[in-house]
Amino acid sequence: MEGTASASGQLDRAFAPLVGAARTFLAREGRSRHLIVTHVRPAPHDLIVDMHCGGGHLARQIAAHEPAARVVGVSADAAIVARARARTHGQRATLRFAHAAPEDIVHHVGAGTATKVIVTLTDIHSLAEKSRRLNAAREIIDPLGTLFTLDHGARRNARHARADLAS
Repeated sequence: MEGTASASGQLDRAFAPLVGAARTFLAREGRSRHLIVTHVRPAPHDLIVDMHCGGGHLARQIAAHEPAARVVGVSADAAIVARARARTHGQRATLRFAHAAPEDIVHHVGAGTATKVIVTLTDIHSLAEKSRRLNAAREIIDPLGTLFTLDHGARRNARHARADLAS
């Protein structure tokens, strides 16, 4: 069973760039990123953390919208962080990417320092994992900061609902 999960994870990582490209090509992701940037309203003094940043597209768009804002994209996947860093090499000193598990983000950002935190939960099906990420956001956000969560909302099928109950 463990070998199957590992193979499945490798397959997911192998196809992730294709899925990302398809989303961008179909413009769904681009429109939603623009809408998010509009709601986040980055300001020059902001420290904005994009948790589970994926390829860094949203973090780059926020940094482009407000070059003086400090933007940190964080992912637990080292390969994704490396790709995000490669895409932004030499562009902006105020944009950086960190490889960290949710509970370790505080070591990269600092407790209670982020003015705005974006938590992406769209690909997370376990309530326990969603809770873990939201707790990590609570650690880093300034008491007067703003939390943005991105999620699909309702469960897409009974299998996901059973997985939530099991976690």
